Amino acid sequence: MAQCIFCLEEKTSDQLTEEHVFPAALGGVLTVKDSVCAKCNHGFSKFEQPLAEELAPVRFLLKIKDRRGNIPEVDATAKTPTTEYEARLSENGRLRMKPIVTEIRAEGGKREFLYRYPSEQQKERLRKEAKEKGRELIEESGGEPERAEIHFGGNLEMIGAAEGLRTTAKIAYMGLTRKIGKMVTGEAFAAVRNYINTGAGEPCSRLFVNHGYLEAVQTGPHQHSIALSGRNDKSQVAAIVRLFSHLCYFVVLSDNYQGADFCDTLVYDAYRGQIDGILLAHPTAEMLQIEDVGGNPKTIWSDVGQTGTEFCKFLDQEAREYYERKRKELLNANSANANLTTSKLTERKEESFAERIRRATNDCPNSGHFVWSSKTNTASKPFGVEYSKCGKDISFKIGEQRYVVCKHHGVTLGFDW
Repeated sequence: MAQCIFCLEEKTSDQLTEEHVFPAALGGVLTVKDSVCAKCNHGFSKFEQPLAEELAPVRFLLKIKDRRGNIPEVDATAKTPTTEYEARLSENGRLRMKPIVTEIRAEGGKREFLYRYPSEQQKERLRKEAKEKGRELIEESGGEPERAEIHFGGNLEMIGAAEGLRTTAKIAYMGLTRKIGKMVTGEAFAAVRNYINTGAGEPCSRLFVNHGYLEAVQTGPHQHSIALSGRNDKSQVAAIVRLFSHLCYFVVLSDNYQGADFCDTLVYDAYRGQIDGILLAHPTAEMLQIEDVGGNPKTIWSDVGQTGTEFCKFLDQEAREYYERKRKELLNANSANANLTTSKLTERKEESFAERIRRATNDCPNSGHFVWSSKTNTASKPFGVEYSKCGKDISFKIGEQRYVVCKHHGVTLGFDW
């Protein structure tokens, strides 16, 4: 008989299913086959889903797909100079406004309903009701387009709550399973199994910030990773789990381990859906890393605000570097195009990049702007993106510099790694 690695109940092989090492809702496709029963599998969503929903704007920005190949839609706010509207933003940048229904009391107590931004389904329903019930339905054109800034983001709260801690404990446990197989069902790992399954007891996972570790062990925003260390001399198996590179967790998988020493690192690219190669400077680098983080007085533990701030700074830096690369690519492309027409070559050489961009913008009536911002709040640290666009043109702001480019030149919502 086979055995579920979480509840340890004996099952037939067809009663077990594969389980993701990193949650599918965070872009994970790497699995361990025939490892989990249906009951345990269904229970994981209770704590994995809230974390995944909180991090959906990050997946949207990084264009990370789920198991179905979908990039998540995100809640957004459309801000005009006078009004804010609720909306949903899809992966292609399409904005879907939340319908607004206003009741108007006309003369004689007559009730009228004004629908703004109705969906196509709502329009069909209203037409059908008007025809069946003899109601008057007046359909008007949308009028002049209204310019708005589109904001999306969220509050980083689940990352330090039980949902985030249980999810990352499970990720570490799955990484350990991938390393040592069914040995994870041993008594040495009973405490972490119980915490993952029930959430009871002392958390086995802790959120942390350690600047020295992040500088020494660098990964990209599209990467998740697990560093494992098993030490007989310390009777401990521990792991460092990283989501999107800068959300870091220290997970104690066992405090009564009596087996052989081992270490391992798994780096997973959620954007490409593949395991990435690594370069280690020491054969037991994971042991050194985990020992340093665990015993270092400079490690900041369980501080959601500090973690959120560092995470926002990291994403902001990555976005700036990405757009700087795109700016240079566009500049090179423009220079190449200028060489095709000798009559314009001298003129373009005398123009600065910003002047060139301004001229291109003035020639095209469809312009907008893209602003990446990492904001701060009180208890939690929101992150978000602000942008607006019209037609094919987008512009973006880096520091005090604003750049306007055409979408077909390669600058799109989100960035590749």
